[in-house]
Amino acid sequence: AGTEEIRRILGEVEPREPSAAISALKPKELREIAGQRGCDPQKLAGTLKGDLDRIVMKAMEKDRKRRYGTADSLAADVARYLNCEPVSARKSSRLYRLTKLVLRNKVVFAASNLVVFSLVIGLGVSTWMYFRANQARDAAEQARANEVMLREKAEVGGNIARAAVLLKYGKIEKADELLAKIPPPMAQPSLESADTFRTLGLWHAKAGRWGEAADRYAALAYSIT
Repeated sequence: AGTEEIRRILGEVEPREPSAAISALKPKELREIAGQRGCDPQKLAGTLKGDLDRIVMKAMEKDRKRRYGTADSLAADVARYLNCEPVSARKSSRLYRLTKLVLRNKVVFAASNLVVFSLVIGLGVSTWMYFRANQARDAAEQARANEVMLREKAEVGGNIARAAVLLKYGKIEKADELLAKIPPPMAQPSLESADTFRTLGLWHAKAGRWGEAADRYAALAYSIT
């Protein structure tokens, strides 16, 4: 192009970002350029995106006020890029600064992540052990409760059996004393239990002891359910 055309291009035509220019190359040209730089052709455009694109585009801004003021300013931005520091050519943000900080301190952040990971694993294991301990304690308490209930049922069953024997020998008062402290819901369903409480309830009713009779008939109701 002639001088005027060059001036027109420089003044009017917006240049493409390096990553876009690389992406538009033919495969042969891309392999050649990537080979000269010792990198993967498929990754070359990606390495230019971001900071390098912005540095080059700022260096070629049409408005000189928006370009680097001096070669030193351009060199300083390149140095910041190489040191994984935020570059002036790119709009800064918290995420961008954090990303640069992580890149500059990979070892520190890797160690921190390892510590955090260990803490999370430790917390998870502790939580699991806590719930397992609670489950074991609940199971033990339930087992003790079941044991107490079975023992009480066995005791009640034995008292009912002894009371039935006493009734056969006409010792009705002793039989009643034996069952007087048994709550009606504890009466075990059986023919022997039903006959025993029916007999005692009738005995109290005939004597006009309606409260005691009601208790024995209540136990009778549980004996036949």
